Amino acid sequence: MKNELVINLETARVDFLGPTAEGKKHDKALAEESALEMAPDSTLLGDLGFQGLEVKDAELIVPFKKPRGAELTEPQKQANKMLASVRILIEHVIASVKRLHIVKDIFRNFEVDLRDKVMEIACALHNFRNLHRHQIPSPSSSTHTNQAYVSL
Repeated sequence: MKNELVINLETARVDFLGPTAEGKKHDKALAEESALEMAPDSTLLGDLGFQGLEVKDAELIVPFKKPRGAELTEPQKQANKMLASVRILIEHVIASVKRLHIVKDIFRNFEVDLRDKVMEIACALHNFRNLHRHQIPSPSSSTHTNQAYVSL
């Protein structure tokens, strides 16, 4: 099973949780079905699973893919390295959500929508822990937000 998340990198908060889907469904197809709308001038960071995705009013940044029979240029390698350093923050949020083992272990209850409810609770608990662990900075005057778009 997988879910898509939008994580605010400034606050390490889960801002959006998509519906639970089967694990073999492609990340891009899952994102296109949700028809996510972002704030104007938002920047989304995604992995190569989101390559080719277009989100209205937002810029999507994905790592450079090595071309067949060629190598990445040095600037492309540096850009990928910078994205990887940000990706660490995303992985920390995902690990915090998965701290509830019911999210990552085999789920044998087949009640309708129960998987979605469990994931909502896990994300809410992450946000609650994060809110009380760190001081949340006050909202800035700019409308530009940095968010990451991931599948979990």
